[in-house]
Amino acid sequence: MHANQSTVDHPAKLIPAAANRYAVLDRKSITLPLLFIRSYLANATATQRGDTCKRDAECEKPSVCMVGRCIESYTRLHESYGTGLEFDSSRGYFVVADPSKPTWVESNWDVPGLRMFKKTSTTAQAVELVVGILFTLVAIAATYFGRRFVGKTLKVA
Repeated sequence: MHANQSTVDHPAKLIPAAANRYAVLDRKSITLPLLFIRSYLANATATQRGDTCKRDAECEKPSVCMVGRCIESYTRLHESYGTGLEFDSSRGYFVVADPSKPTWVESNWDVPGLRMFKKTSTTAQAVELVVGILFTLVAIAATYFGRRFVGKTLKVA
């Protein structure tokens, strides 16, 4: 039990897990596919690779042990609820553990905006199409004649 959590659960302090639209990540709900995806992304986006290891405890924080090496990556598994809440997996409830901390999470969104583009005329669209087709044909011809030239010049079979 958290130090700031009261021993008597008040109904206002309990929030059913079903009310949360995000998945709750307790140790039991971390599945093999989820670990595979996290490991794959962490390995692919690693910013540093360190010493060899067998467990996370052998790596310096914030590095983790993956594929036998300590790597540092921005890929993380984390709970998606406020820092003032704790999840009681035995009862399936969120408990307000520290009322002084936030009990909600809001993403930092940029100011929403809208861009509108005018539709070009039918003539301009036709010119763009013809120019694109011409570029394609020129590239095909250049490739064909370039390969023939190189094949004759260098005697490549």
